[in-house]
Amino acid sequence: MKQYKETNEFDKEFESMNTKISMTISEQKYVLNQINMKIDSKLLIPRQKPFQWKYYIVLTAVFFIMIILSLPLFSNTFQNLAGGFNKDESFRNILNDLDYDKIIHQEEVANGVIIFYDPKIETSKVNDITSELSAVFIKETFFGWEKTNDKGGFSSGLNGEISRQFLPKMDRNSPFPMLYGEILNPDVNQVKVINLKNNRNYNVETVITESHRIWFAFLDENHEELYEVQGFTKSNKFVTSLAKLNNGIIVDLKNNANIDIHSVEVNFYKNELKTSQGRMNADGSKFTKGDSLKFEFTEEDFNIEGEATMEVVIINNKNEKIPLNTRLSLELTKNKVYYFEISGDRISELEVKVLEHP
Repeated sequence: MKQYKETNEFDKEFESMNTKISMTISEQKYVLNQINMKIDSKLLIPRQKPFQWKYYIVLTAVFFIMIILSLPLFSNTFQNLAGGFNKDESFRNILNDLDYDKIIHQEEVANGVIIFYDPKIETSKVNDITSELSAVFIKETFFGWEKTNDKGGFSSGLNGEISRQFLPKMDRNSPFPMLYGEILNPDVNQVKVINLKNNRNYNVETVITESHRIWFAFLDENHEELYEVQGFTKSNKFVTSLAKLNNGIIVDLKNNANIDIHSVEVNFYKNELKTSQGRMNADGSKFTKGDSLKFEFTEEDFNIEGEATMEVVIINNKNEKIPLNTRLSLELTKNKVYYFEISGDRISELEVKVLEHP
């Protein structure tokens, strides 16, 4: 009865539509059948799954991590192909182009290694003190070891105490600029490198081998004339000083007096006054105890080599010049820093004397 009722109600609906649309019984059944087919076809269409983008991101990340972890293996493989089966063989291949005799020391640094070596060099200056020690920075790359232009060596005309050689920074991966050399005097136990502009002291490494006593220091500015090399004995006694001052000298004057000084003048005589320089603080402040002033003299100022007399003059705030009683007789040598101090309790008692080292 229920099925009959539903059908009867359905027929009534079509009868009501029949007043609006003229359809036969067979047409009504056809339309009903088409509607049912459409509904069934919609229900059978599978739901499309969303794109699994998170899965692919994780998969890609894992892939790149595996590549990064395998880089050292590939790097070693490339190095073996490019420069032999070990780094020593690679270094020898590079040094062959530099005509080397033997490797003295290898210093590992960031991005590579510095090799100190003896080149195949013969000098015609029999009586000249020379140092043949050379150095080159070899950088480590993805494809192996590579020679750079950060290299140099061979020093002549030395003072028999310490040699020095300056190597500027050329390659961006290099730890240079670097000062290095040999300790030639067996009494020299310590080497110091000082920046003449700001008095900074640099860390100096010393390497002792069977045939060489090597020292080296990494610097921060590509200007050789900024740096002074000093040698000391085991008991901290000053032995020697080396500077590259364009054949000039530097007078380093320290105030150790118990009074403040307004300004200072330094004069050099060779029978007569040859040159004079004055110094004062730019802001007008006084030259207090512990302060140092530097005076640089070149060949343009006077003939530096040989005997000379140095005079120090104090200038007070009234611009009155007061020469110190002590005049110093010096044997000057080019490319050297001379250290002095002013001491005393009153201007009338001030004197200047030579310091062995700062």
